[in-house]
Amino acid sequence: MKDFVMDDKTGARVFRNPHHDFDANTWRCVQQGNSLLLHWITTWIDKHEWDGGKVSLDGWMEMQYEYSAGCKPHPMKGKVCEYDGAYDSEDGDPPLQPLLMVKIILDATGGVGKRIVYIYDYGIVAIPIISGGYKVVRMD
Repeated sequence: MKDFVMDDKTGARVFRNPHHDFDANTWRCVQQGNSLLLHWITTWIDKHEWDGGKVSLDGWMEMQYEYSAGCKPHPMKGKVCEYDGAYDSEDGDPPLQPLLMVKIILDATGGVGKRIVYIYDYGIVAIPIISGGYKVVRMD
């Protein structure tokens, strides 16, 4: 995970959401609790980010989860706010602010677009898709 740094000031790929004011120990716990998701995402970055969409991030994450859990990730309803990455389940619960964010580049038909993967509480992950929007799944 060579791109893994928890501070956005350095231009890192993986960073903390400044919305949360956790102490250093809590941030270490957040990182450790989501380390498998972070490993899968950064491995995709290293292997497939520039392959023109041959291996999509959502397909990669689903395959890795199936290897690990023995089943597909649970699809979530709701939407991701483009402004701050908050996840609104649209079922009356307050929106979830992401804990961690990962910058990725999706290559859609020759056009390069910078996007962000959001990792939330409860194993919820919002994975950007090339056609636009997000695939939101639970990977707990």
